Amino acid sequence: MTSQYKAARRVGTPIVAVNTPDPAATLAQLQGISGDVEQIVWDVERGGRPLTGESRILGAINSDPGELQGQTAGPPGLCLLLSQASSLSVLTEGAVIYAYNVQRILDDAAVIQAVWNVRDIFKAAGATLVMLAPEFTLPAELSADVLVLDEELPDAPALRRLVREQY
Repeated sequence: MTSQYKAARRVGTPIVAVNTPDPAATLAQLQGISGDVEQIVWDVERGGRPLTGESRILGAINSDPGELQGQTAGPPGLCLLLSQASSLSVLTEGAVIYAYNVQRILDDAAVIQAVWNVRDIFKAAGATLVMLAPEFTLPAELSADVLVLDEELPDAPALRRLVREQY
């Protein structure tokens, strides 16, 4: 999956969905691959948070981190974050927004539209929206615009290596 993600980033794929049994571990892996660019993580409860220091995108929404969480939480918050990220005045080249468990709100028309709206702008800027969840069923409106990748469960040698590293 990581080689597919690298290839997607290299050609400027704007929207990626990753089916993964462990979204947090997958994000940690992808964060390192994405390089030295602005990276933001979003979830429905905590909203948007910068992963790489200052965030031009989040700063354009609100410079007060205490208020930012409430403004970017929930489906309306994701819509606000993506709308703001679509502004060429704040979108940094190559930026990545990781969104946890978006599959739970992909039945919301506003969320579908917000995701679809970033496609062309993100493509032009080399930016990527990465949606992470255990399993995606994309709505028809997005099915042709989202690259779906599958993070496989580790095989026996990989599990042994993980156990040795942990203990």
